[in-house]
Amino acid sequence: MKAVILAAGKGTRMRGLCEKRPKPLLPLANRPALQLTISRLKEAGVSDMLLVVGHQQDKIKQSHGYGTSSGVKLYYVVQEALNGTGGAAMLAEGFVEGEPFFLVFGDVIAHTENYVRAARLLKSGAGAVVSTFDLGRPVKIGAVFAQDGRVVKIVERPSPREHSSLVSAGIFIFPPEIFEATRNLPPAPTGEHELTGGIQALVENGMEVAAMPVSGFWANLTDPVALLQANAAVQRELAERREPLVQASAKVSPRATVDEFAAVAADARIEEGAVIGPNVSIGARSVIGSGARLRGCILIDKVAVGAGAVVENAVIDAGAEVPPGAVIRSPLRSACVIWKTMYACETQTEAAAKAKGQ
Repeated sequence: MKAVILAAGKGTRMRGLCEKRPKPLLPLANRPALQLTISRLKEAGVSDMLLVVGHQQDKIKQSHGYGTSSGVKLYYVVQEALNGTGGAAMLAEGFVEGEPFFLVFGDVIAHTENYVRAARLLKSGAGAVVSTFDLGRPVKIGAVFAQDGRVVKIVERPSPREHSSLVSAGIFIFPPEIFEATRNLPPAPTGEHELTGGIQALVENGMEVAAMPVSGFWANLTDPVALLQANAAVQRELAERREPLVQASAKVSPRATVDEFAAVAADARIEEGAVIGPNVSIGARSVIGSGARLRGCILIDKVAVGAGAVVENAVIDAGAEVPPGAVIRSPLRSACVIWKTMYACETQTEAAAKAKGQ
């Protein structure tokens, strides 16, 4: 089976993290998100993958080439006009050669078992597969209505009278009929060609479209908070699969405390007394000073955290420095991004507590 990965987005809500790199190359457990997606599709039986690229496409090609190191074959097509998911999907029509295929969003990551389950549903007779995630509240974009394991309706922008807590989760298997179904639709008011309309046309034409609730975990990498949450989930999955999280060339002091699910990349150094975790990934050639404490952090390569510094719930961009003794704490819901050298500071909450003598 073949797969199409939509990876042309600009990552505008990543607060500067995608100025230097495309969103699919943002790291989770020190692995590019795109690499994780490729490995999951491979495990589901996919050998040939088409990447629909756009923003900083050269960096994606430089990073992943033609898939040799991943044991798959990668191909590329450029989405010149950002005309929606349906427009991106249409670029793959010649590539799939009239056969069923995976289509996944490049900024969605889920437990490996979901990709394998989707392939099994196709083999069991489903005409198409749509993954779903229960948000626990009415969905505003990409609402799925399901009954007895089948999609009965899917709406890109539901009306106030249409209520569903199931959102389309960005992992699909489509038959080649999806192209004609999508091509025949008028553009949405935004001018985009929406993939949901094509899926709805398949449903209305009587095709059995399986609704597959995602299991394990699912994350849409929309912003730094989602990135941190996905990082924690990926670290746990890799640990379950007994994949190494701490690379052999990393230097970790025996007097440091490192969480069992923390990821430490090649040539990183953690000095004595440092406390790492939970949910911390330390990028290649980063240095964590003595007594520093990190919690809920992603450190992209070559980050320096000074002795005694405290950082909680942050994404630290490559090459940034946190000086000794700095205290940077954010609630997870508003995780901060550190993209340059920081100076010793304290949060407003800590400053207020000191003022009251607490």
